[in-house]
Amino acid sequence: MKGLFLLSLVVIAPLVHAAAQTAPKTPQTPQKTKLGATLVTRAEAVTPLATGSQYTQIDFNWAYTANVPACGASLTNCVSGFTLTDTTLGTVVATPSTLGPTALSFAYQPAGGIPFGTSAFSLVANGYDSNGKALTSTAASVSVVVNVTALNSPTNLTGVPQ
Repeated sequence: MKGLFLLSLVVIAPLVHAAAQTAPKTPQTPQKTKLGATLVTRAEAVTPLATGSQYTQIDFNWAYTANVPACGASLTNCVSGFTLTDTTLGTVVATPSTLGPTALSFAYQPAGGIPFGTSAFSLVANGYDSNGKALTSTAASVSVVVNVTALNSPTNLTGVPQ
């Protein structure tokens, strides 16, 4: 009885292995990029601010699983890096020359600090196809919201009797 059981395993195992090898493979889809942002507080938050908030920097981070190798000397079938764009202002914040193919974070310090309100950002992966034609991924996006939560009190109030 034991021998019959072992014999059936010896016959079934190769059949299962062969079936797995010939089964249709599901196409591999690249992992979507998820973009996150963290605000960094200004040290002197109580001082008067022109147009910016108490924040001086946005720390961006993301996850990315490449489906092609990083670009080398040949710009074909590869990923070259990322482009980060402030979509509220329509300005490019960083390009693949700053955000290479292995980058997963970036610290952004806009002149004048982070404005009040909502600022939207997008991140795309850049690369090249088999003919060397530039490719861009679908954008991941994040919004950074800075709301006014308090007002400074007036100071040096004086009164003069009349």
